[in-house]
Amino acid sequence: MTKQKIIIDTDVGGDIDDVWALCLALASPELDVRLISVSEGDTDYKARLARAILDDCGRPDIPVAKGYDYGLKEYPQVGLLSDAPPNAIAYRAAYEQILASDVTVVGLSPYTSLSTVADLVAARGSRVVAMAGSIDRGYFGKAQADPECNIAWNVAAARRFFSARPAYTMLPLDVCGDLVLCGEDYRTVRESVGRFARCVMRHYDEWDKRYIGGARKADPSTSSSILYDLAPIWLLLHPDRFTVAPLDIDVTDDGRTARGGDFSIRAALRVEGVDEMLRDTARRLCV
Repeated sequence: MTKQKIIIDTDVGGDIDDVWALCLALASPELDVRLISVSEGDTDYKARLARAILDDCGRPDIPVAKGYDYGLKEYPQVGLLSDAPPNAIAYRAAYEQILASDVTVVGLSPYTSLSTVADLVAARGSRVVAMAGSIDRGYFGKAQADPECNIAWNVAAARRFFSARPAYTMLPLDVCGDLVLCGEDYRTVRESVGRFARCVMRHYDEWDKRYIGGARKADPSTSSSILYDLAPIWLLLHPDRFTVAPLDIDVTDDGRTARGGDFSIRAALRVEGVDEMLRDTARRLCV
């Protein structure tokens, strides 16, 4: 089996969906994770958290790159960290070393750091698949677009990123705004002794204790919160489930990704088989 080589750029350490996505990627034999890069907020904290997740998942060999400190300082999973230094490498240097035409960048973060390597992504022919934007649907099923956090958090950086014209596929709220694992599939993950499921649940419970806002909170005994960041991982694992088409967008001053504009991307606006992919996610995490 030929594995897909990927870099994951994440703002792990705030909302919990990043942890689910990271663990799913690490649990999937189809994916070869070459680098985790962290951005936004306290990037020392985020690098240490990424390292803790990699260690828990049995992948201490994967390097962690530290991006730019920008925005809120929030520490809902700090209780799971040791006092060890973050052991992170420089952001651009890591991308210069690892980026190639056969490496896909998975974007789970605002573009503060990723915009600084967009020229490398474009020059080396790498593609980006990212949870970002809102085209026709907003948060919590709203039938109109919203400013989505990964764009709106740093509009200038998002515009810089798109201006570099990388090969880019957007997974907007239209296809990921209501992804929740519940019922028997969720119970299977919560009760599993598998290392990936245990890692997810430890972090979910810690995040729940220190919840300070963000993704809609649920009862962790019965359900996940909304798992927006699963969408880019699913696109790599189940591309046939997504309808992806060219789309021209504009990034507005308030962070909306509006139809029409100078940025030509590809966007997934429809997805099928969500229940089956949620069940497959649970199965993979419980290995």
